[in-house]
Amino acid sequence: MVFRLFALLVAAMVLSSCGVAYVGKAATYQLSMLNSRVPNLEARASGQLSREERQTLDIIEEVRGFGSRLGLNVGELYSTVALGWDHTIWNVSASKPLAFEPATWWFPIVGTVPYLGFFEKDEALDQVDALEADGLETYLRTAGAYSTLGYFEDPILPSMLHWSEWTAARVILHELTHATIWLPGSVNFNESVANFVGDAAAMRFLETKYGAQSQSVARAKASQSDHRIWRVLLQGLYQELAQLYQNQELTDEAKTIEKKKLYDSLPAR
Repeated sequence: MVFRLFALLVAAMVLSSCGVAYVGKAATYQLSMLNSRVPNLEARASGQLSREERQTLDIIEEVRGFGSRLGLNVGELYSTVALGWDHTIWNVSASKPLAFEPATWWFPIVGTVPYLGFFEKDEALDQVDALEADGLETYLRTAGAYSTLGYFEDPILPSMLHWSEWTAARVILHELTHATIWLPGSVNFNESVANFVGDAAAMRFLETKYGAQSQSVARAKASQSDHRIWRVLLQGLYQELAQLYQNQELTDEAKTIEKKKLYDSLPAR
C-alpha cells in the first residue's frame, strides 16, 4: 500500500520534483485526504453540509450513475467526500517567454506532462520562483478537481460542493473519462477527449433530466457558447503571438514590446 501510494504520488498525481523529502511530504497530504473520506450518504447525514451542498452531492450521485450508463469507468470514484479537508490544489506551468515551448516533466504511467501540482501555495510559489529564475514565464492556478486516474477512490473535495449543476456534471464526467482512457504522454489528446466527452455527456445529462427545451439546458448552452467565443479569441491571440515569435527580423527586445501590446489589446477584443 505504501509503495503504491508513493508510486502514484509521482506517477498519477503529477506532483513536483522527485526528491524523497518532497514525495514524503506529498504522501502526508495524500494520506490526510484519504483518511478524511466519508461515504456520500454518511456525509449527507452528518449535519456538516448545508442544504445547497447536500443538493450538489445528490447531483454528483446522479452524474455518477449517468456516467456508468454511458460506459465510463465509475467504480467508487467520487463516492466519498473529503469532509473537512481544507487544502487547495495548485497547478504550476511554465514556458519560454518568446516561444510556445512549455516546460515539461516526465513521470511513469502518465508520461510527459506540462504542469506540476502542489497541496500548499507556498510550495507552488517556490516552484514558480525556481522556474522564473531559469528565465521562464509561469502560470499559477488552482485545480478544481482531483484525480489519480482511477488508481484510488478519488473523493469529492469540499469546494466541489459549491459548483453549479452544469459545472459538476461537466467536470465529474471529464474526470471519469480520464479514468476510462489515458494515453501516457499524450496530454493534448487526453484533455481533448475528456473535454469533448465531459461537455457532450453533461449536456445529455441535463437534457435527459430536464428536457431539451428547459432553462437548465438553455443556461448550459449559453455557457458553452461563451466558452467557444473565449477559445476563438485566445486562438486568434495565439496565432498572432506565434507569428511574432517566428519573426526573424525582430530582436528579442522588440518582440517583448510587441508581445505586451498584443496582451494589452485583449480586454478590448
